[in-house]
This record gives sequence, C-alpha cells and structure tokens, in this order.
Amino acid sequence: MFRIDGLLGEGGMGRVYAAHDLNLDRSVAIKVLHERFANDGQMASRFLREARLLARLSSVNTVRVHSIARTEQGTPYIVMERALGQDLDALVEERGPLPVPEMLDYVRQMCAALGEAHAVGIVHRDVKPGNVLVGTAPTGEPLVKVVDFGVAKESLPPGEDASGLTTTTALFGTPEYMSPEQRRSTRDVDHLTDIWSLGATMFFMLVGRAPFAADNLAELLHLIQHGPTPSVREFRPEIAPEIDAVIARCLHRDPHGRFKSTAEIVAALTPFAINVPAAGSTDPLLSAQFPEPPSDPTPIMTITEAPAERTVAMPSPPVRPPPPPPALTPIAPAPPQSSAIPPFVIAIVVILALAIGGAILTAFVLLRS
Repeated sequence: MFRIDGLLGEGGMGRVYAAHDLNLDRSVAIKVLHERFANDGQMASRFLREARLLARLSSVNTVRVHSIARTEQGTPYIVMERALGQDLDALVEERGPLPVPEMLDYVRQMCAALGEAHAVGIVHRDVKPGNVLVGTAPTGEPLVKVVDFGVAKESLPPGEDASGLTTTTALFGTPEYMSPEQRRSTRDVDHLTDIWSLGATMFFMLVGRAPFAADNLAELLHLIQHGPTPSVREFRPEIAPEIDAVIARCLHRDPHGRFKSTAEIVAALTPFAINVPAAGSTDPLLSAQFPEPPSDPTPIMTITEAPAERTVAMPSPPVRPPPPPPALTPIAPAPPQSSAIPPFVIAIVVILALAIGGAILTAFVLLRS
C-alpha cells in the first residue's frame, strides 16, 4: 500500500516516515509507534488517541489524518498528510531571529490551529518551535502547521477519565516551553498552558533562544517558577514595547493573568500590521506608533460636535408656563363669593329699606283704622 521514502523525524513515542500512497498516488507521512512500546497497551492507546484527536480538527494549519492501522507485527501506525516545510528550530538556527512581520504571520496561523483545538476541548501541551512547520501554500505564501498532538489532553465530561493515559506525576512536554502549572501537574492543565508555550515560542522567534535557560533541569524549572520574566527588548531594543508586553502577558505565571484565548492574542497584535513604518525602518512592525491619549479627557456629559450626537445630551429645563386660574381646576365646589360693594353703600340701602318699609307699614295701619 505504501512506499517508504525515508525517515522524517523521531520523537519520544515513534518515528515519522516520508511515504507514498500507491493506491491514491499521493505523498503521505506515516507515524509508527516505537518497537519498545509494541507490547505496552497504554502507550499504544495514547498513540492511537492522537489520531482520533487530529481527526476532529479541520484547520489548514493542522495536519490531516487519513487513516490508522497496524503492521503485520501488530504495531499501530497513523497515515497523515505530509506537511512539507522546515520547523522553527531549524529555521531560526539557519537564519537567526526573525523579523517581526514574519513572526506575527506565523503566530496568527499558530493561533488558528490552537484556537480550533481549544474550541473542541483539546490542549496540545507541547507547543514549541520544533512542533511548528513552516512551508509554502499553493498561493506562494508561508503556510504554518502545528504538529505532534501526541501528548495532547482531551477535556472529558465529569465522571470520565482518560483511562490512566496521563498521571499527575508524569512530565509530558518540553521543559523550556512548559508552563509553571504544567510542571506541577500535567494532567490538570487547561488551554492556558498552550498560551504560555505560545508566548515562549514567540520569544524564541524574536531572540533565537527560549525565554528561560539554565545548565540543568532543576535550575530551569526553578527559573520558570520563580525567576524574572525576560524581556525581548533586552536583546532587541528596537522592538516595540507593546509587542514585548504581549509576550510578557502570555508568560504570566498566574494562568488567570494571561490572555484568555488565542483570539485575544491575535487582537492584541493586529494593530501592528496597520502602522506606518518608522522612518528608515525596513520592518513595518518595529517601533509601532500608537495614538497618544488626549491630555484633557472629555467629560462624560460633554456634547459632541457631531449634530447627530446632540440628541444624547441632557436638554435644558423647559420654561414652565404660568399656572391656570384656580377656577379652572377647583378641588371642590366653592361657596358663592360676596360682591365687592363698599360697606357704606350697603348701610344706606338698609336704612332706606327700613324707612320705606316703616312708611308702608304706617300707611297700611291708618287705612285699616
């Protein structure tokens, strides 16, 4: 079924061969479990689990799985897409630290691959330059693929386990790019451990070495846990401090202090791609210029200059019209009001009435008598 063309690489769990699928006439890569694990059912299960995890991913920045099978001796192997390219370790060793635009393009593609994995509950746990291949897309642009999900962790529903595939004390991953919490417990980490490793890989691309370096493993792990966070600008002072800040946030020892997702990393780096190059600079993302905040902050209730925005301003109090006459809105019927006749007029009228009445009464008595 396959013609083996040569050895592509070897890892802790198996070897990867360049091969040709004779039935479908296409180039493939075949990953075969090491012979020393042939009788280890747990390692075989972990090996085949990588294929199941990869089969759930469809990003162009991850390697596609074609099939899984076993050799005549019963050794499992995975047939997958053959990703052509050079890993970041070899690329930086050959060329030295990368220009910022190139680094940002690679990071954006790495974030696409890891973001999809995180969305379906997969944590890579071994993000490092050696697991990032840089090739060429059919369009001629660089194409990055994140490879080797062999130690990836799958989020399981409550009550389920991974059949003992990862123990708390097992140390999976590469120490130079391993988060502090992964050093303490490989099993209990979440996607934020990949954020740390991504930041360490960004540091490597810009500087040419891992952010933490030591003479032995114990010292290295101590530095990762307690040492000062290194700055890219210590090695390349021309790089914008904002880029340095993004990497430092990825390397925050407290997972809750890091970016919450790869999408947040892409958003934080996006402004650098639209800045005008500094004078005399060949790298458009170095020393990126950001707008300065206004010296006099705008008060909250200030009306903006745009006419359409004036509707949100607080209007002046309207002029209150004079109240209506009380007779228009009586609370209860009021008793008739006396006329406004002067008192002396009333007295004269009363006197005249009495005099006239007395005269009439006197005349009436005389007539009856």
